[in-house]
Amino acid sequence: MKSELEPSFFAKCKYWISGFALLIFISFSSCADSDQKIVTELLPSGAPTNQLWNMTTTLTDSGLVKSIIKAGYTAKFGRAEESKTHMDSSVYVQMFDEEGNLTSTLTCGRGIIDDITKDMEAFDRVKLVTQDGTILESEYLKFLQTTGKISSDRFVTITKPTQILRGTGFESDRNVINFKIFKASGEAAVESK
Repeated sequence: MKSELEPSFFAKCKYWISGFALLIFISFSSCADSDQKIVTELLPSGAPTNQLWNMTTTLTDSGLVKSIIKAGYTAKFGRAEESKTHMDSSVYVQMFDEEGNLTSTLTCGRGIIDDITKDMEAFDRVKLVTQDGTILESEYLKFLQTTGKISSDRFVTITKPTQILRGTGFESDRNVINFKIFKASGEAAVESK
């Protein structure tokens, strides 16, 4: 008859199996190269961290919609503290005021958004149309989110109902009401008496 203190056959096997597993673990870990580097980066340098096709996104500030952006292709680059989103394939942006009213619409070939500051750069056939019918055209515009300013260091054309202004270098509010063209020329309708 078997004593209650005497371990069963299965209990003895459990100890042997645990010891054997420990021995295998130690022998495999001792074969590892002590100079082996841990891989922390899986993507090659310069590769996007995210990609989207036919993207629509909404930028908000304190719960208020500032912009709705649509693009055929979007790629995010960089780490969280320096992330930028690149957009191309027909970028379309609607901009809104503090009351949620549509103030202007932007179209361009491509754009870049700084994901930290929410500043945006627009490139290639840039066209901004405001609600009052003003049309701003350039090959480059920069939108500063914190100040609400639009600027460009390139040639711009501003078409208003009674005038067309052109020049190189430009700065404005986001509605193109108060603006400066640094090297300006233009055309205006003159009433004759």
